[in-house]
Amino acid sequence: MVRKKDIVVSVLLSIFTCGIYTLYWTATITNDVADILRDSRYRTGGTVVLLTIFTCGIYRIYWTYVTSRDIYYAEQDLGMRTSDNTVLNVILGIFTATIIPMVIMQKSINDISDELYNA
Repeated sequence: MVRKKDIVVSVLLSIFTCGIYTLYWTATITNDVADILRDSRYRTGGTVVLLTIFTCGIYRIYWTYVTSRDIYYAEQDLGMRTSDNTVLNVILGIFTATIIPMVIMQKSINDISDELYNA
């Protein structure tokens, strides 16, 4: 089940833990997208975190692209009014803090959760 996360709390925890919470947040976003897509073959959050650590953050750029794209497709499948934030998230992930794309993705996941479980 996809659970909504408080975005402000997640950002503050990411800042106060010097980015350690960001790794956990990355794993939960990945697992939530897998639940939304209902795909048992989808990569796991633990795999994404390990690949991000082993590649010194380079994998996170690819993860941002793929996850943003998958969220967009999930929103389209649910008939939600949405815009494709994939390129924006990748650019923000490269040139700014990685928290900003995660905020955008988490907002979309929270909206999908509302659509799925409150409809």
